Amino acid sequence: MKNVLIAVLVSATLAGCASIVNDDTDKITVTSNSDKSFTAMVDGKTFTVPGSVSISRDGEEKVVTTSEPGCAPNTPVEKKMDNAFIGNVVTGGPFGSTTDYSSGKMWDYQSNVTIPCTK
Repeated sequence: MKNVLIAVLVSATLAGCASIVNDDTDKITVTSNSDKSFTAMVDGKTFTVPGSVSISRDGEEKVVTTSEPGCAPNTPVEKKMDNAFIGNVVTGGPFGSTTDYSSGKMWDYQSNVTIPCTK
């Protein structure tokens, strides 16, 4: 019985639970294909392009918006499933994976976003 308990504890410790290993935010770097410096907004935060901004890791769709003439007004931020979530499905079962899903921490947002602009 002791060996089973130790095996369960080791498995739980090594499991990749996205809710535990991931921060509440994800940092993205936003650039454009022009030489311009301008302001943009994502996740309710205004920042200067080129630049970096932290967005909430909540699973919601994220869009970088700008009113800069000649630039796309809306640029989506792609997201993909985080590897820690996949590990949690295998080792943590329904409880851990449901927690990751409901918290949104199962998602990893793209690190680099480029706003298309006419030069």
